[in-house]
Amino acid sequence: MTNAGKIVMPNQKLLIVGNGFDLDLGLRTTYWDFAKSRLWPCCAQTEIYSLYDFLEKEKKTQKWIDLEVSLRKYAREPAYESKALYDAKIVKSMYDKLVGNMMEYLNEEFRNAALVEDSMAVKVLRGVIANGFYDSVYTFNYTSLSDIANRLGLNTPPKTIHIHGALKNKTAILGFDEDVEVHDKLKFMYKAFNPSYLSNTLIHDLSTAEEVVIFGHSLGDIDYMYFKDFFTSLIMDSKNRCNRRKVTIFTCDYDSRMEILTQLHRRKLSIEQITRLNDFNIICTHGSDEGKLLDFLEYHDKMRKSDF
Repeated sequence: MTNAGKIVMPNQKLLIVGNGFDLDLGLRTTYWDFAKSRLWPCCAQTEIYSLYDFLEKEKKTQKWIDLEVSLRKYAREPAYESKALYDAKIVKSMYDKLVGNMMEYLNEEFRNAALVEDSMAVKVLRGVIANGFYDSVYTFNYTSLSDIANRLGLNTPPKTIHIHGALKNKTAILGFDEDVEVHDKLKFMYKAFNPSYLSNTLIHDLSTAEEVVIFGHSLGDIDYMYFKDFFTSLIMDSKNRCNRRKVTIFTCDYDSRMEILTQLHRRKLSIEQITRLNDFNIICTHGSDEGKLLDFLEYHDKMRKSDF
């Protein structure tokens, strides 16, 4: 099938949420928040060249930590890798404790935190639920959108597919993709090797959706494999007018907006073409984009399923 013949399904809408969605709700769910908590297992005195030793150094030297990026670095750092292979079972037990403690931290945070009811995340979720055309939602978060909606007094959201596991199921997929070659004994850190890793149709649904809303996902290297074909298709397929699509990205502020645009540009994608060939918009949750949010909500209210 040629690009010109590619089918985009009328009224098929897709919502994808990342950690920025939880942050906008007031939840402290970053890896850095976990690293500063009492449940961070790496702060105790640990043997040199151990997994915890590496992660604690990452935390102290960078004043920030992305656990998945750090795990990938650890698995490829010669001094640590050689020690890890010697004590592979110990590394696996440290990894398991790290994941278990992270889930315990997130569970406590979700249970105790007060959600910001006037946040942009709540307004968008309410609008998506009311619209009625969103058949499913994909989340890269461990928190449950159904539980969030219940706490906020909202109707039940569309069917939610968890990409990386869920607090409810006590599953967490923490690691990196197979495009990074590591020793066989450390491949338990591959996301796809995790027993909780399940098939999903995100890539397929992205290829056919007429409208895509992404809230709080940075489109960074770790997860970009899910979005690669989609953003390429916004240029290649949308040259056919009938495949012009509506894409809205919600991000925190000017800096995160620039990071997303830079990520796409670095992958040889023309922002000018994406914008010209589609209805493409980025809305900042912190700043002066309230007008754009109102336009987004009014559009969804106008296009509600009940109106058809």
